[in-house]
Amino acid sequence: MNRDKGILFFRISMGTMIVLHGIMKIVGGIDFIRQLGGMPPGVPENDALQVILGLTAVTFEILGGIGVATGIRFKTACVLIVLVMIPAFGYHLGNVSDFESFVRNAWPLELAFVFSAFVFIGPGRYKLA
Repeated sequence: MNRDKGILFFRISMGTMIVLHGIMKIVGGIDFIRQLGGMPPGVPENDALQVILGLTAVTFEILGGIGVATGIRFKTACVLIVLVMIPAFGYHLGNVSDFESFVRNAWPLELAFVFSAFVFIGPGRYKLA
């Protein structure tokens, strides 16, 4: 029973934070979204492609966060978040020059690990779905 309450707490808190990250990007406007889409290594200098990739990341964060918080399509929601965190980690690798900077910039990888684990753990007993 406490396990399910712990999972519920995780889902609501982390899902809400991921949604807020997505909303923050929308508030930043189209230029910010284009910049976001151009962050992963290897993305060509193409404004339309960068906007599409940025909007995809925002959509995955918002829908993934809602899914995690509510438990609706929980596993799919976790995968969406992982799909955003992997390229985010690739971007942050550019800031790494030593072990300390790696630890400071590894948070997207850490979130990818957490949400990957929750694909297997599941949403727990308390959910809207």
